[in-house]
Amino acid sequence: MKSHFSVPAIMWLLIFSQLSLGQSLDSFLNFNNNLLVSAHRGGYYLSYPENSLSLFRYVLGQLPGRSVMFEIDIREDKNGKLWLMHDNTLERTTTCKGWINKTSSKKIQTLKLKDQSGQITKEPVTDFDSLLTFARENQVYLMLDIKSPSIEKVVKKLKSTGLEDRCLILTFTPENTLKAMQLTDKAMVAALVSDEEEWKSLKALENYHKRLVIYVTEKTPADLITQLNSSGFPIMSDPRELWNGHNSVLSADFYQHFIKKLQLNIMVTDFPVEVVSYLTDSQQVKTTNNDILNLHLKKFRWMESLQLDSLAALLHEDVYYIHSNGWKENKNEVLENLHSGKLRYHNVTVTESDCRVIGDMAIVTGKGIFQVSMEGTPLEIKLYYTEVYSTSENTMRLVSRHACRVP
Repeated sequence: MKSHFSVPAIMWLLIFSQLSLGQSLDSFLNFNNNLLVSAHRGGYYLSYPENSLSLFRYVLGQLPGRSVMFEIDIREDKNGKLWLMHDNTLERTTTCKGWINKTSSKKIQTLKLKDQSGQITKEPVTDFDSLLTFARENQVYLMLDIKSPSIEKVVKKLKSTGLEDRCLILTFTPENTLKAMQLTDKAMVAALVSDEEEWKSLKALENYHKRLVIYVTEKTPADLITQLNSSGFPIMSDPRELWNGHNSVLSADFYQHFIKKLQLNIMVTDFPVEVVSYLTDSQQVKTTNNDILNLHLKKFRWMESLQLDSLAALLHEDVYYIHSNGWKENKNEVLENLHSGKLRYHNVTVTESDCRVIGDMAIVTGKGIFQVSMEGTPLEIKLYYTEVYSTSENTMRLVSRHACRVP
């Protein structure tokens, strides 16, 4: 894809949004370049046990009004009950020894957690049901590292509590990625992409583009990260502070560089309170033409995969969406015609795009090949198009789109 960049956009977007009650994770990540900080096992704070409700409450108390995600680990005991536990054995984090999958639910219910300095606390081991109740009551997002139970069992609980669309399921093989996508049509799914071969394996999956988050590492090639981001996929990674021997938070410059280098939408950290403070102190990040162009590309991915909640958030209430044959749709008509299948976008390949910013308006001009079907009739159309975005009030909304056929 060829993109032409003019001067940097002169608008600014807050790096963190205020907590939006009930907003799906998909909408949060795919709209307005939001960055979400995820607390690894709840965060590394010595006087609190990892993966514990007391730790989650502490972090929430330090970040009032912020959107918060907790990365947690799930394991299954001898009786099939689900618990928050990273290790496959109990001794490091509890008052008992042995394999968790060989220990009964009745026994685990009597145990106490150790804090992260190794001291025994009065807090019991957190079961998955209690976590889900906490998440529902506090409107937090969850990143689920499913260690030993089946993905099916976890998804069933998410569905029963209505929390599917606020969760991200971590997967590390194409088989588990596909399984998770087949089991839920609301939860997002993260897949590891370290190189081109892993990306090719992922693209070979059916409906790989739906609700997918790409987990990159510092080994992932920079041009591949740019390609993934431009294709509309949220990007996540982690600096692995404790893993790399850093027992305290790193510098603000480190995290800002890490986020920029990997083009992140989600950053997992052992020190969520400090990292959010660092990034909030910088207050605002400059949004470039590249950010606007990426959002305009994401729009096409949402139309292909029918991610209508994300699309609805992008469309201005008074938008006009005008097609090359003169057909004009308003916001409700755009969403309804996609939902009903009257108009389907099968594949959109953008071959050229550029962006100009004038005041609080961003104008995107593009050229591409649109493979669609209209009332079941397949069409392939080469188009020029112009899109106008309002960038006022720290948000982007599509207010007008007009297309014409390439002669």
